[in-house]
Amino acid sequence: MSLATEGKIDLLLNTNLTKVSGDAILKSVSVIDSKTQEEKTIVADNLIPLFGLSPKLGPIEKWG
Repeated sequence: MSLATEGKIDLLLNTNLTKVSGDAILKSVSVIDSKTQEEKTIVADNLIPLFGLSPKLGPIEKWG
Protein backbone atom coordinates (compact mmCIF):
# COMPACT_ATOMS: atom_id res chain seq x y z
CA MET A 1 0.00 0.00 0.00
CA SER A 2 2.86 2.36 0.76
CA LEU A 3 4.27 1.93 -2.77
CA ALA A 4 0.90 2.91 -4.20
CA THR A 5 0.65 5.89 -1.86
CA GLU A 6 4.13 7.00 -2.93
CA GLY A 7 3.12 6.70 -6.61
CA LYS A 8 5.69 3.99 -7.32
CA ILE A 9 3.09 1.45 -8.47
CA ASP A 10 -0.49 1.54 -9.75
CA LEU A 11 -2.57 -0.57 -7.39
CA LEU A 12 -5.85 -1.61 -8.98
CA LEU A 13 -8.49 -2.88 -6.58
CA ASN A 14 -11.84 -4.45 -7.51
CA THR A 15 -10.68 -5.23 -11.03
CA ASN A 16 -10.42 -8.39 -13.09
CA LEU A 17 -7.64 -9.03 -15.57
CA THR A 18 -9.09 -9.66 -19.04
CA LYS A 19 -6.07 -9.56 -21.36
CA VAL A 20 -2.28 -9.55 -21.27
CA SER A 21 -0.56 -8.23 -24.41
CA GLY A 22 2.99 -8.27 -25.73
CA ASP A 23 5.39 -10.46 -27.65
CA ALA A 24 8.28 -11.83 -25.62
CA ILE A 25 7.83 -9.02 -23.09
CA LEU A 26 4.78 -7.50 -21.44
CA LYS A 27 3.42 -4.41 -23.22
CA SER A 28 -0.03 -3.84 -21.71
CA VAL A 29 -2.82 -5.33 -19.67
CA SER A 30 -6.57 -4.90 -19.92
CA VAL A 31 -8.75 -4.87 -16.83
CA ILE A 32 -12.43 -4.47 -16.09
CA ASP A 33 -13.68 -2.66 -13.00
CA SER A 34 -15.97 -5.03 -11.12
CA LYS A 35 -18.17 -2.19 -9.86
CA THR A 36 -18.63 -0.04 -12.99
CA GLN A 37 -17.88 -2.71 -15.63
CA GLU A 38 -15.59 -0.15 -17.31
CA GLU A 39 -12.76 -1.80 -19.23
CA LYS A 40 -9.42 -0.10 -19.76
CA THR A 41 -6.04 -0.99 -21.21
CA ILE A 42 -2.91 0.05 -19.33
CA VAL A 43 0.66 0.15 -20.63
CA ALA A 44 2.67 -1.99 -18.23
CA ASP A 45 6.22 -3.19 -17.64
CA ASN A 46 5.37 -5.68 -14.88
CA LEU A 47 2.31 -7.47 -13.55
CA ILE A 48 1.85 -8.85 -10.05
CA PRO A 49 -1.55 -10.56 -9.94
CA LEU A 50 -3.06 -11.06 -6.51
CA PHE A 51 -6.18 -13.14 -6.14
CA GLY A 52 -7.82 -11.47 -3.15
CA LEU A 53 -7.31 -14.44 -0.89
CA SER A 54 -7.42 -13.76 2.81
CA PRO A 55 -4.47 -14.96 4.89
CA LYS A 56 -6.87 -15.68 7.76
CA LEU A 57 -7.23 -19.44 7.87
CA GLY A 58 -9.73 -19.72 10.68
CA PRO A 59 -10.08 -23.27 12.07
CA ILE A 60 -7.81 -24.69 9.33
CA GLU A 61 -4.87 -22.94 10.99
CA LYS A 62 -5.01 -25.37 13.93
CA TRP A 63 -5.29 -28.61 11.95
CA GLY A 64 -1.57 -29.40 12.19
